[in-house]
Amino acid sequence: MKLDGIKKKALSAFLMAFDRSAALPSPGSGHASYKALLPFVRMLGSERQELREFADQFTSQSWDSVALCAKEGDPWRQMLLRAREEGIKVIGAWDVRCIGRLIDLFPESVPKQYRNAAITCHVADDENSTWTVEFDATRRRHPVAA
Repeated sequence: MKLDGIKKKALSAFLMAFDRSAALPSPGSGHASYKALLPFVRMLGSERQELREFADQFTSQSWDSVALCAKEGDPWRQMLLRAREEGIKVIGAWDVRCIGRLIDLFPESVPKQYRNAAITCHVADDENSTWTVEFDATRRRHPVAA
């Protein structure tokens, strides 16, 4: 499998998780999402303004409810948007040497029979020098510690 394909599937799983998070009800004082919003409340005024400006950079897309609500000033969605974009960057820059950890975090990024299989990585002999990940289902890979 190509490394980029695994990363693309991991990114898809990551974004689906964000879609579910964005569906959370508006925070109330006893709700878990209220507790998640506390960092926004504790931010300095300049930090909150920076978060608002970050949200304003996104163009309105009807399918992107997180960005739309963030642009409208919803602090919960602004924090989600910042975390989502940071997650996209992290997955996009994921190093092939740590592919086992990516698979542990997003097991749906590879077929079920390869989730715990031993991994070998090499650069393909093509013009793009594409990283390829090979799995040996006859040998077991131990999950990477967090």
